[in-house]
Amino acid sequence: MAAHAPETAPVLSTPDTHIFEDPTPAVDVASLPRLSNEQVALTYEIERTVREIREGRWKRIALQFPDRMLVDAPRVYEGLAKGLKSERERESASVAGDGNGAEGVAEKLEGLDIKEKEGEEEERLFILADTSYGACCVDEVAAEHVDADVVVHYGRSCLSPPSRLPVVYVFTERELDLDPVISTFTQTYPEKDQKIILMADIPYSHHIPTLYSRLQSQGYTNLFATEIIHNPDSLLPNRTVPAEASTSKTALQSHALFHISDPPPSLLLTLSSRLATTHIYPTDVPSPTATLSSTSLALRRRYALLTRLASAPVFGILINTLSVKNYMHILSHVQRQIAAAGKKAYTFVVGKVNAAKVANFSEVSGWVVIGCWESSLIESGEFWKPLITPFELGIALKGDEERVWTGEWEAGFQGVLDRGWRWTVGMVRRLLMGRTT
Repeated sequence: MAAHAPETAPVLSTPDTHIFEDPTPAVDVASLPRLSNEQVALTYEIERTVREIREGRWKRIALQFPDRMLVDAPRVYEGLAKGLKSERERESASVAGDGNGAEGVAEKLEGLDIKEKEGEEEERLFILADTSYGACCVDEVAAEHVDADVVVHYGRSCLSPPSRLPVVYVFTERELDLDPVISTFTQTYPEKDQKIILMADIPYSHHIPTLYSRLQSQGYTNLFATEIIHNPDSLLPNRTVPAEASTSKTALQSHALFHISDPPPSLLLTLSSRLATTHIYPTDVPSPTATLSSTSLALRRRYALLTRLASAPVFGILINTLSVKNYMHILSHVQRQIAAAGKKAYTFVVGKVNAAKVANFSEVSGWVVIGCWESSLIESGEFWKPLITPFELGIALKGDEERVWTGEWEAGFQGVLDRGWRWTVGMVRRLLMGRTT
């Protein structure tokens, strides 16, 4: 049954819960098995992280964990501290031992700067135990509180490009039994020449190459194995696409998608609007089967919100990030759009938001959320007024005769910005024509 919007604003208190969280399903931390020291080293890629820190010559390192991984944070901290100390000692011994006698040491020292000659500064590690916004985003705000040079981000990520600090991503790869996956796949796609794209949530993406090889050995001839890239505005967000899709946005409409693990709502809407079909293989149930995704109800619900906001006189703009690249550009674009439509807008910078907080502003008819591409889509009946994305705002502000929605969905900023100039010019022209008639 569809949730009905409340007729009155909720009590204006601020509970501990909030809506802008990691968009992946919640995990019961108490039910997770405790990792051995060897598993911690492998899961959190201690060796690779130490190597990248040393190569980057970063001295103040912020370690960002999602809530479910904080239980491992002390051991990860200890492993990194030991690894960095060992590397410093090894490199120091290498400097002292290379060359023949005093002349060899002198030549080695000539290539070092003054600080290295006097003794290298030790790296300092900081655990970010709470995030300013969503756990999927790099928390540059918290990292700058400790004057960090780099952020090591653990767990799944939206891969939204950060605006200031370098980032080391550790996706904390998860195990997956591929035998039932292959069995489910062959039952779902009996035709072995069908065009099928293999994709998985980031912690499971390392299984895609093996799955691809095993399915090819069973006779499938038109498979495409995606790889992770840092581009939320790709046709398959943060994934590579088939060669024919690089030149045509409609090329993916002839492909089916097999996705491992439940995608967040914004990704699901994006994928469903660009591919022929999407089957989802869950990873959190004992006997998983692939289910055909249907987003028609969600799209109708979103379109209803947009038509409801077409006559809204006042918008609130919720800035739910200070780290995602181009967030100031999309803010300016949204402000221009609202002004060009002859409406008012108020801008709010918020951290973790709940329904009670935004209900304080009763004059606001609807909210535009500027955050990462995954967390900007909010579907909750708890909010008194609708929350929409910058992409949806462009549809809501169109005239009734122009508002035609084909079901296409776009979560990233760049596509909205690319169309922004053309849209604003068109809106201004319509307003001027209206004033002269």
